Amino acid sequence: MAINRVPVSIMSATALAEHVAATMGLDVKPQMGINAIKAKMALAGFQTDFIEIDDGQEEVEIKRVEPKKVRHTPGKRMVQIRIEPQEKPGGSEPVFTSVNGSNILIPRAQTCWIDYKYYHALQNAVAKQAITDEDSKIIGWRDVPDTPISVFHIEGKLSAREQKIADELEVARLAAEERAARGEDITEEEDEYV
Repeated sequence: MAINRVPVSIMSATALAEHVAATMGLDVKPQMGINAIKAKMALAGFQTDFIEIDDGQEEVEIKRVEPKKVRHTPGKRMVQIRIEPQEKPGGSEPVFTSVNGSNILIPRAQTCWIDYKYYHALQNAVAKQAITDEDSKIIGWRDVPDTPISVFHIEGKLSAREQKIADELEVARLAAEERAARGEDITEEEDEYV
């Protein structure tokens, strides 16, 4: 059974008197007023700030849910993140991130999955913040995250087999991009990579 703690300060004299008479066995009436009822409760050794009420429902057991072992994107180590808007210029715009010429825009105020390489780049992106003394004179600089992020899940490292598949996919993607840049026809399969 689930027990709820209800502050006495929000209860009416009638509700408090009924509860005290029924559960504590004290002889109280609503006409006495809340303060007199609380005084009788205190004399009998009961707590007077709140009362405990059994709501009659079964208590819910809370269990930890383990994340799925299946990768969000096969062949890639992914990270689930959220970037909140910031109070600075461009602080509500998507966050541009680039790794080795591969660019993405990460939306703000949305939970999304990104490749681990972009997460790593975001972790290493720092801005300089001035350190000032009591007279507001700059006495030094410190590194702070350029884009604060909330991380919800980081998938484990790729196994050797998964890494081999990832490498093959990357080679195919680069080859398809090269052929498309030269204006050559690409297959439907390669079209996924471009």
